[in-house]
Amino acid sequence: MEEMDNIVTKKQALNAGVKRFFTGFPCKYGHVAERYVGNRSCVICSLFHVKKSYFSNLEQSRKRKRKLYRINHKREIERNRLWRSSNRKKCCESAKNWAIANPERKKVTLKAWKKINKERINRTQKIWFMNNPERKRIYYERYYLANKAKFFANVLKRNLLIDKATPKWADFDLMNDMYIEAKYFQMEVDHIVPLQGKNVCGLHWEGNMQLLTLLENRRKSNTFTS
Repeated sequence: MEEMDNIVTKKQALNAGVKRFFTGFPCKYGHVAERYVGNRSCVICSLFHVKKSYFSNLEQSRKRKRKLYRINHKREIERNRLWRSSNRKKCCESAKNWAIANPERKKVTLKAWKKINKERINRTQKIWFMNNPERKRIYYERYYLANKAKFFANVLKRNLLIDKATPKWADFDLMNDMYIEAKYFQMEVDHIVPLQGKNVCGLHWEGNMQLLTLLENRRKSNTFTS
């Protein structure tokens, strides 16, 4: 009875302005599916023939697809975005299956994407860490336990850098007082001109040091604005 309620004749479909109709009867290959108004062909059969044609002429099909994508670039991006937003679970599942089936290609693709989107990744991570301090603490604890050798190597590298950037005329007592003050007020000592900046590097002395909150220091990072 439910099938009879879904019956839509070709005439009704034409009058309604839709491209498909449903008779409830199987096609010659046994598919009980909708049919196209234009040629009365079964939707499943049509899809099978399209796939067969695509894979039998794979190179030509890919060239044609790339050409059409270039012509309709913006429209395709918007269409794909809308489809992904409405089929998020399906997209995630498909991506996971592809990653499991193609581990090497996943590594290469992910590495290339990270290289192109380095600033975006850093910005997203900073926002996430600021909004999830407890999870950030757990993450760093696990990272420390799994990478002790790397952690100590970075600490040693940082100490060597500070020693190299410290002039003989620096006031060590005053710098030590700044670190004690920072610890007391739960702040951090920041170098105004970073020791490892992109365009300029500063020295480790009291005139190049300031106290910042944890959040301010993370936002500043290795940047310097004159």
